[in-house]
Amino acid sequence: MKFKYYLFLAKKSFLQKKINILNIFLLVISMTTIIVVSSFSKTFTNLIDNQVNGNINYRILLVHNITNIDELNDIENIDYVADYNSYSHYVTTEKGESLNLIGVPDNYLKILKGNNLSDEEERYTMICPSQFYLGADSESYDKSFLNNLHDGNEFLNKSFILKSLNYEEKYKIIGIFDVNSYTYGDYNVCFTTQNNILEIYKKEIEQYKKECDSEKEDCSTIGLSNSAIVVVSNTNELDNTQKIISDMGYLVVSLGKIDTTGVDFIVNVLIVIALIVMVITFIILLVYNNKFIQYNKKNNLIYMALGYDDKKLIKVNYLESCILSIISFLITLLICFIIYIVLNNIFIADIKTGCPICISYFSILMSFIFVLFVSLLSIYISLKNNDNSIIGGFVDEEI
Repeated sequence: MKFKYYLFLAKKSFLQKKINILNIFLLVISMTTIIVVSSFSKTFTNLIDNQVNGNINYRILLVHNITNIDELNDIENIDYVADYNSYSHYVTTEKGESLNLIGVPDNYLKILKGNNLSDEEERYTMICPSQFYLGADSESYDKSFLNNLHDGNEFLNKSFILKSLNYEEKYKIIGIFDVNSYTYGDYNVCFTTQNNILEIYKKEIEQYKKECDSEKEDCSTIGLSNSAIVVVSNTNELDNTQKIISDMGYLVVSLGKIDTTGVDFIVNVLIVIALIVMVITFIILLVYNNKFIQYNKKNNLIYMALGYDDKKLIKVNYLESCILSIISFLITLLICFIIYIVLNNIFIADIKTGCPICISYFSILMSFIFVLFVSLLSIYISLKNNDNSIIGGFVDEEI
């Protein structure tokens, strides 16, 4: 018997079963759950990994009351150590746009275009991200933000007047870096030399002291900090590095460590829900397939009279399960595609999270394998329950 005849009988049987509407619904729910849970997990895993390792602000330790900053440089897995006063500072442009300047050692950055930082070259220079934003509020991720998100190459060799209290200086952008390597998710962060940051702090301290003196108050607490910033190479080393420095007798605080407990809990809950949905789907399919085989035995007798034996009818049932799985899979893909478009276009997920929604292609494949396996297994068990015969259980009088 040719395959097309099996396929014809399978399609006919599939269309006759109204219960297949419920079966499709169950399988679509199962596959959608698997894909959504896997994609959600992948998205947030990538987001957290990229943020903590691709953003320098999530890899820093603050060491208080440091007496000898050089002794920290001997610790493994540290990118660099900076005086707290030369690490970072928020400034504004002449138009009132916000910008976070971070001080780094010479030639620390890998640049995409332009020149690297060096105090021996032009003094007031900075290197800015490949995706660049200047705005009054760096957390305003709306349509106006998108309109003001520019290619960093547009700013190369341009200069900005940067202000902080009474400090004002013209800074020139001499290079562009990959935003995903150093400031993942932050678009208005630029790097300059540590001496430039220190100069801004000193100017501000002078201003604070003048204001303090004019008000005839105690100004002894105003001055440079004796703390240090330690930039760790990888967030996996944060806890170990913090312990090493603590054992040296210093008070150490992790400033950028992300607590993933909430995300991990949500992911685990979704995984449990997905497993429950998968088990329920299998049980319902098994029950309905078993009932339908019992109900459909008289129709199968007609096929038997036409020359279709048990083995051929069983093949038709298996092929029908494959049709059910494929249709359910296609509907699931359509639903997941709509969900993806909605999240990315309406909620601008790639901007709000600093990470585009990741589709787990492995979960798509596994979801199809799962429904195909469940469909075939439920048919197999149902047939086993009927004495290995698709018409088993009939007495001679019924035949």
